[in-house]
Amino acid sequence: MDIYLNFDRPVSLHELEFFRALSKRRILGEPLQYILGHETFYGLKFNVNPSVLIPRPETELLIDIALDKLNAPEIIVDACSGSGVLGIVLAKKFPASQVIAIEISPAAIEIAKKNAIQHNINNIEFLQLDILHTSISNYVNNVDALICNPPYIAVTEKNTLQKEINFEPDIALFTETGLEFYEKISSEINSILKPNGTLLFEIHSEKENENDQTQLYGCYVVKRKVRAENPEQERVAAVGKAAPLFSLKNVLGQTVSLADLKGKVVVLEWSNPGCPFVKGHYENGNLPSLQKKYRGKSVEWILINSTNKNHKDYSEGSNLKAKFDAWKSAYSQVLLDQDGTVGKLYDAKTTPHMFIIDALGTLVYKGAVDDYPSTEGGKDAKINYVSKALDEVLAGKAVTISETQAYGCSVKYKGVR
Repeated sequence: MDIYLNFDRPVSLHELEFFRALSKRRILGEPLQYILGHETFYGLKFNVNPSVLIPRPETELLIDIALDKLNAPEIIVDACSGSGVLGIVLAKKFPASQVIAIEISPAAIEIAKKNAIQHNINNIEFLQLDILHTSISNYVNNVDALICNPPYIAVTEKNTLQKEINFEPDIALFTETGLEFYEKISSEINSILKPNGTLLFEIHSEKENENDQTQLYGCYVVKRKVRAENPEQERVAAVGKAAPLFSLKNVLGQTVSLADLKGKVVVLEWSNPGCPFVKGHYENGNLPSLQKKYRGKSVEWILINSTNKNHKDYSEGSNLKAKFDAWKSAYSQVLLDQDGTVGKLYDAKTTPHMFIIDALGTLVYKGAVDDYPSTEGGKDAKINYVSKALDEVLAGKAVTISETQAYGCSVKYKGVR
């Protein structure tokens, strides 16, 4: 607000040096969330610093499923709690419950406590504990639910990840095999949970082969990535490989097949008008202007809605069309994927989540609209990844930034309410 009200005031040398320092940090790869000192998760702002993992949008699916599965729980355990986002959100959603957040790092616990105070949460306690080398059931038992987003990346994968990951704490990301926490917690889960209690995990895509809500050890499990249901197709859409074919009904009830668009450049945009991130991109004209620009260059722009019928964000086809039309969207088609089959095939995690397929049918880009995660719709973005990739594809060039971290609201797949 001060900048807006004083737009004609020259920037002081002190201010210039301050912003230069911030810019340098980002150029070197430091995540914007650490530079700003906060990240939004499930609609709440949380403090973050390099002692804690940055919350990811797809982890919101754990909250969605917990809210669907739990009924007046007395005790909830948030294992590997980090900044406390899962435990704090659940404590807020279940004010009569007691939440126990377990974390090995004292620095992370300090951040989590700060976040709990910030959100006036009084029904949470923090326990410093080395889960891998201590019996959890000696400290907590007879609980209704244990929710856990553990370190699940094998150390051998570290060098394959984007440079921003190097700024996040290794202890929150890596183990020797990526399986240790699942094995340890599962080995004593019967001593921790009540009968019919619920276990919720976030799982690396390579650790399990089932659907995104799988019963494992008699408990519900959530994974980050999902395999294709048709084993003859690519397990999940991958950049540099043929885009999996699909057919869906549009909002007019007509069948639209990706195979019929061969020879054209296609943009697939996972969207949900009820998501604040989607609203931001449409209400400020960011996505409509992109659609109009590239539709004029014979690009097919397809909106896909994977919101299940039981979710509050669900809209019938005609209502969905009306919402996008009111935003002056220049789409080619709006397709309905209520059972989530195509969303999971493409590993769509957020709304928006963007995919670009070249004229040969190869997936050449997947990820965010731009480099500035915000509900303001690209207002302060430096790079529009979609525009950059489309310009390169249309010019016959290789896409230089082919994969980025998508941001937005979690896709409301079947089973999420």
